[in-house]
Amino acid sequence: MKKKKVKSFSIVVIAIMIIVVILVSPFKVPFSVKVPGKVIPHYEWLVTKSQDNQLFTLQRDHLKEIVKQYTSTQFDRGDIISFKLNRSISSKGFVNSGDTIGVVYSSELEHMLSQLEGELSVTKATLKLYEAGEKESIITEAQRKLAHERERVSEQRSIVNRLQELREQNLISKEEFEIANNKLELYNIKVEIAEARLQTVTTGAKKELINAQLARIKAVENEILKIHKRMEQLILITPIGGVIQCFFNSDTLISVQDTSSYVVIMPVKWEDHYFIEQNQEVLIKVQGMSNNLYGIVSKMDNIVQVIKNRQMIIVTAVISSSSQNLISGTFTNCSIKCEPVSVMEYLKRIF
Repeated sequence: MKKKKVKSFSIVVIAIMIIVVILVSPFKVPFSVKVPGKVIPHYEWLVTKSQDNQLFTLQRDHLKEIVKQYTSTQFDRGDIISFKLNRSISSKGFVNSGDTIGVVYSSELEHMLSQLEGELSVTKATLKLYEAGEKESIITEAQRKLAHERERVSEQRSIVNRLQELREQNLISKEEFEIANNKLELYNIKVEIAEARLQTVTTGAKKELINAQLARIKAVENEILKIHKRMEQLILITPIGGVIQCFFNSDTLISVQDTSSYVVIMPVKWEDHYFIEQNQEVLIKVQGMSNNLYGIVSKMDNIVQVIKNRQMIIVTAVISSSSQNLISGTFTNCSIKCEPVSVMEYLKRIF
């Protein structure tokens, strides 16, 4: 009995010695940090709208977490905005870089353009009259024409005044009033043309008048050019190729995701982030895929995020292996291969 106790004690002592030797030994144990992950495209182009009549386009680099390209267009309050999607592109589900996705139309811009083009026509017509320098042979005809146009304005102004009263009483539609008012503006323009015509044939145009008219034409043409440039900005052209998605019930109108390159974002526990470094290999397992994917750690945030009441650091890895069957938003199981650790540290991570 006494020999058995001595033997058992010896075994315990030897076991403790072995454990101590293992714990203090310089040998290292392979170590990996296992975390969940989410697959997202490397590049993404978005078209979004805000509640205060702004339209945004932005190209994101999810790997570097930067916005590579950004535009913002502000529309006036009360402006009627419409969006026409290029159905031939969207129906394919895939677009190429440089494809036109759609066009945004602004009623205010189109109205401004129409007014400027009308003003340009009047100004050019007036310039022709100034340059023609016709005299007495047509003065009578010019006077008769001016009188006729003024009479039309007077009659139309009476009509507009009556319609204004009816409009205030909601007895006619807004459109009916605007049609009559637009006709009055047109008649006023014709009066201006007739007046300019009469002045030209009566007195002749001075050089200063002609120069002033030329300057006005140039100014109006510049304004028209500005409107056209703003309209060109409303032609939505994707800077990247990829899968296109359209949304009509949210602030996001269009998303184009580059499918040639993916990254995986992984929330890592605060206490584990010390073991993570750039260029470490990541084993990525996707449910339903027979082959594992591999990635390389590219970036680790320096900001702590609280996820499910735990402090986390977001780590981003580039998926280096073939990712043709991947879909953005897929959740994965990831294993980040870290540097080997001591036996003591390994046991601490396990228990």
